[in-house]
Amino acid sequence: MPSDLDASHRLLAMPDVRRYLMDGDVAPRNWVRALITATVRDRQQGRIGLWAVRDRAHGPLIGLCGFKAFSNPRVPELIYALAPPHWGKGIAVQVSQILCVRAFAAGISPVLATTDAPNTASEHVMKRLNMRPVAVRPNRLGRQVVCELPKARFSRSRPIRSDCAVLLRP
Repeated sequence: MPSDLDASHRLLAMPDVRRYLMDGDVAPRNWVRALITATVRDRQQGRIGLWAVRDRAHGPLIGLCGFKAFSNPRVPELIYALAPPHWGKGIAVQVSQILCVRAFAAGISPVLATTDAPNTASEHVMKRLNMRPVAVRPNRLGRQVVCELPKARFSRSRPIRSDCAVLLRP
């Protein structure tokens, strides 16, 4: 089974993807390898981790979605990244819904997500998920909006395609 390392690295190096997700920085290939290794370990330990986003179950990688703990205390946050040709098609919402279902089943509630204030596309995804802003905090790009979605407020805005989020291949 081929690795998703190269495709994940290419995705995270795209200027429009890394502008907000990586604060503009280019992630070294070793960092992406460590990210994939950590997500495999997360799943072995019962955590959700990151998932490959594909147009079809065996198609090429077009994005990443899942949970990663960034802040202190280490609370898992919903993150998503899609290659720009796939923006605006509802894929981020659909895949995030899949991962929210998994998070709620694992006892994570509320689901948290953050976005840089200028990232209106990400804010739109969060609104479509029925997330609400709960805090604003400073960051390298100015300010970051923290949103949450309690399980009680979760609803699917459209039928979920089950074939678009599959395991990352280390």
